[in-house]
Amino acid sequence: MLKILSWNCQYEYYLRQGLSEPKFKAITLYDFDVLVIQECTKKEFDMVKREFKYKNWYCDDIEDSVLGIAIFSNTVKIEFTESFNRNYRYVVPYKLITNGNEITLFSVWIKAPLDNTKNYVKVLFDAIDYYRPKDKAIIVGDINVGSNNENIDRYKELCSTLEKYHFFNAASNTKYEFMNTHWNNNGSFYQNDYCFYTNDIMINSVIIPKNDQWIKVNNSYKWDHLSDHSPIIVNFNI
Repeated sequence: MLKILSWNCQYEYYLRQGLSEPKFKAITLYDFDVLVIQECTKKEFDMVKREFKYKNWYCDDIEDSVLGIAIFSNTVKIEFTESFNRNYRYVVPYKLITNGNEITLFSVWIKAPLDNTKNYVKVLFDAIDYYRPKDKAIIVGDINVGSNNENIDRYKELCSTLEKYHFFNAASNTKYEFMNTHWNNNGSFYQNDYCFYTNDIMINSVIIPKNDQWIKVNNSYKWDHLSDHSPIIVNFNI
């Protein structure tokens, strides 16, 4: 069994913190083999990395940002793959080694292309086209598709295009069913957090926290009072 938990912990600019101590304590109450965090600072990563045997933090610093993505595990060996193209922001390929298996994990927090176009999902498509993973691969994280209602076509494009590369959507019961994983400041719930996997991996279950875990705070919602994103947890039979 391989259990992956992915969470955008929400960097709060007025507090200048993302993966704060309360957030770290709350998310590590969950059971996982691999923890993937978006919007984590290097300082926060350094504060918690001693808790894990395997870990990595990445930020390209192009925008002079303190924010990056982190990955942690105590049971699964994590390595960079031999090929890492930093132009795809952020689609970070790792090799996971567990139970005699090697799995490619793309840890993602999709950011706008450097040409200032707003087609976030194209970044992911271009990255997967570049890497062309052949088998045992997982994509997980914050894909930044945008509004469910406004961008249904982009969502369908996401699913159908990744299927051409033999990746299938783990985060929905049906192909185009939305889950609430992100509260946007325009006043809507979106699904921006996903897991896709190649079908040579057996999936066991997907857990997305229930709607009653979204707590209203002033005029917005927070998942468990902590973030504008909920985690997603995916169990694989590996």
